[in-house]
Amino acid sequence: MPEQITIPLDPEGFGERLKNVIKRLGKTQKDFAEGMDMKPTSLSEILKGNHMPCYEFFYKIKEAYHVNLDYLLKGEGNPFTVPGFQLDSSDPFAKKIVRLLKAMELSDFIKLQILADLEKILLENTDEIRRIKKGLEELEKRTGGVPTDPSL
Repeated sequence: MPEQITIPLDPEGFGERLKNVIKRLGKTQKDFAEGMDMKPTSLSEILKGNHMPCYEFFYKIKEAYHVNLDYLLKGEGNPFTVPGFQLDSSDPFAKKIVRLLKAMELSDFIKLQILADLEKILLENTDEIRRIKKGLEELEKRTGGVPTDPSL
């Protein structure tokens, strides 16, 4: 008989961790459910702990949103596998930051690290958000605007 493998899961905290991921992605539960091709009521049952998602859910959330499955299932590690991914790209301020970074002559790794650091600042300190936004506005005035990128 093959040896059975046991994966230490933390199902009690799964719903809360998933809520955290959805919040950090800047999505509503309805928008997230639609993006995952599921009914909002099914997502609600998962968030309440009444239902555990299927394999397809885990595959989609990992591929589409770069969610760390160790975090989601066991509460270990960072919520995302790509630093800075959770910066809400629908926010005009975030779009400006991304355009500025794309225009810089830096490696992708350095750009992702900058995004991760910015996200940490933005999540922890609203005064810092105002300061960064003001600095970005002043930079736009001096330089004539943010470089445009049609992909954003």
